[in-house]
Amino acid sequence: LFILRNWDLKSAENVNYFIANSHHIAEKIKRIYKRDSAVIYPPVDVDKFEVCENKDDYYLIASRFVPYKKVDLVVEAFNKMPDKKLIVIGSGPEKEKVKSIAKSNIEFLAHQPTEKLKEYMKKAKGFVFAAEEDFGIVVVEAMACGTPVIALNKGGTAESVLDGKTGILFNEQNPESIINAVKKFESHINDVDVQFIRSHAEKFNRTNFESNIKEFVAEKLRNFNN
Repeated sequence: LFILRNWDLKSAENVNYFIANSHHIAEKIKRIYKRDSAVIYPPVDVDKFEVCENKDDYYLIASRFVPYKKVDLVVEAFNKMPDKKLIVIGSGPEKEKVKSIAKSNIEFLAHQPTEKLKEYMKKAKGFVFAAEEDFGIVVVEAMACGTPVIALNKGGTAESVLDGKTGILFNEQNPESIINAVKKFESHINDVDVQFIRSHAEKFNRTNFESNIKEFVAEKLRNFNN
């Protein structure tokens, strides 16, 4: 491991420019490689998602069942809110373990085809996300449906979700923090503006990504030629 780490650090000296997919990752690059990065958010196909004004009375989480996704924490939180329905979509090695602790207000579905997943996303009153991600594309996809997001205030979701406007951010990866965020969200649910949420998601569209990448490369090329 020590040899690989040294090789990685040495190899990084040959990199002319770093591009990070979030400020969260840019900070990691700075800490590890002592180099600055340009932040260019990854492309999200927001145009493939449609806004739904009329939401159903359920929350949604769509995720792989692996430890860092923290699906178990979301389930534990909704176990303590039996009056609120949670739909959990996905598969993975921890699914049966998580399923075994869930109460009757929580419904589990297998991995869904894209169109079916989009329907669940469109109709959800809120999308819950407890993982610390580099960026978190699925969160932006939910917002592209006009669906508010309740997400961790760390990693990429701290950058893509506007607290109090496109969703609610919580600070700790534990059930209590998620419960408090859900309660805060529901106390302001009449203020939800699905069209504003959608317009915010459009900032992360593929066209903007391609434009930003081209502009970055063109600028560096001009500097190189000069």
